[in-house]
Amino acid sequence: MSEVKIRNLPPYVLEKLTEEARKKKISREEYIRIILTQTAMMPEVRLLDEKYQNLIHELAGRLKYQNEVLEKAIEIIEANS
Repeated sequence: MSEVKIRNLPPYVLEKLTEEARKKKISREEYIRIILTQTAMMPEVRLLDEKYQNLIHELAGRLKYQNEVLEKAIEIIEANS
């Protein structure tokens, strides 16, 4: 695995990272690793989110159409009964 060294980090940032890591009961190094991994994955996550939002929108439109078709079919059946 590769290493990353960060220089000139403001003390308050380091303190905050340490504090958040303690809350999660993990090392500061592990906490920073998690943050960097999540940040690196954000574009892919956003792309997937957009893809699924589009699918949901498309499915909602299809369900609405199917509901309209069913309502018309019910009207026709009731009119012929």
